[in-house]
Amino acid sequence: MVYISIPLHASYNINMTPKLIAFAGPSAIGKTYVADQLVQLHPGLFEQPNLYTTRPQRKGQVSTDRTHVSLNEFNAMVAADMFSINAEFGGNLYGFTHDSLTPKDNKHIVMNIWPWLMPQFTKMDHAVIVVMKPPENWQTLLTNRMKLRGDSAQTIEKRISLIQKDLQDLRTALPLISAHDKIFTVVDDTTVHEQIIPWLTQTLNL
Repeated sequence: MVYISIPLHASYNINMTPKLIAFAGPSAIGKTYVADQLVQLHPGLFEQPNLYTTRPQRKGQVSTDRTHVSLNEFNAMVAADMFSINAEFGGNLYGFTHDSLTPKDNKHIVMNIWPWLMPQFTKMDHAVIVVMKPPENWQTLLTNRMKLRGDSAQTIEKRISLIQKDLQDLRTALPLISAHDKIFTVVDDTTVHEQIIPWLTQTLNL
């Protein structure tokens, strides 16, 4: 199992204040899965910000970190200046409110982001970016993951083109990664349980 290790600076104390931990990577790599796992394992230490989106809920999906709204409702929130970050992706609108991205109650925020948002998060003092990238031959891995979550053949075809853009954005943003961030190559869910979660729990002194 291969992964890239970026050591922490010895003087950096990541546990000084609650952090915003952003999992960055392409669609179907498991960003929401690892965030869900952390909240389930440590509900008193982690929480997920609420993501507002106009994307229809997937068949059989139980959303734990997002609210599905109409286009009119989303535009009204934009007009009311409720979002810190909002953007269009894959034909749908997404947004995080100002309050949702502010750690509170001594809990770390865990969330998933698209690679093109990484530059914005590197400017946040309380943000830690965990990059989840696929192996070089990623098509089979990510296609199978999309099939398992119930995506249709049409949706998978559309997602493949978006994944290719994600990977290009990821390569562009990787030079911004700093000493307290981390990059993992995800080969399956064992990477989440054997590498990502242990690294976070150790780094955050849990």
